[in-house]
Amino acid sequence: MTKNKSGIIWIPMHSYERAKTLIIEHGYSGLWTGQTLLSVVMQAEHELGLVFPADYKQFLLDFGAGSSGSAEFYGIIRNDLTIDSFLNVVWLVKNDRARYKLPVNLVIIGAAGNGSYYVLNAPKNSIHYFMPNVPIEEQPFDLVNDSFGDFILEEIENVLNNPMYVTDA
Repeated sequence: MTKNKSGIIWIPMHSYERAKTLIIEHGYSGLWTGQTLLSVVMQAEHELGLVFPADYKQFLLDFGAGSSGSAEFYGIIRNDLTIDSFLNVVWLVKNDRARYKLPVNLVIIGAAGNGSYYVLNAPKNSIHYFMPNVPIEEQPFDLVNDSFGDFILEEIENVLNNPMYVTDA
C-alpha cells in the first residue's frame, strides 16, 4: 500500500485500475500495441530472469505497450519478444544489461527525458530514474513512484490535465 499525493492510501492495483479506466474513458487516446497473451508475459519474465509485479503484468496483458501524450510505457509489442524496438521491454533490457550494466532486478518502462529512463525495480515494485551513461556505482536511482500503478496513474493524469491534450472522446 502507498499514499498518493493527496494522502489517500492506495493498493498499487487500485492505482493501475484507475489509470486503465482513464485510458478507456478517453477512448484509448494514444497509441497502444494491444493485449499480450499470459504465456508471452511469462516468457518475457523467464527471458529477463525476474517476476513482474502484478500491476505491471496486468498492464502488459491489457495494453502491451504504448503511449499517451508525451508519456511512453514500454512493454510487449504484438506478442513478439524479438522486435528490436525501444517499446519492447525484453529487447531493450537485454541490450542495456549488456551495454550499460543495467542491474538484473530493473526493467526499463519508459523514457524520462534527457536520455534517462524510468526503471521498475521488479522485486520491490518501485519506479526510479536510471541514466544509461552514468556508471552503476554513481547512479542515484532516485525514487519516482512507489509502484507501477502509481506511476502510470500519475503519467496518465498529467497527460489528461495538460491543456495541450486533445481528444475526440
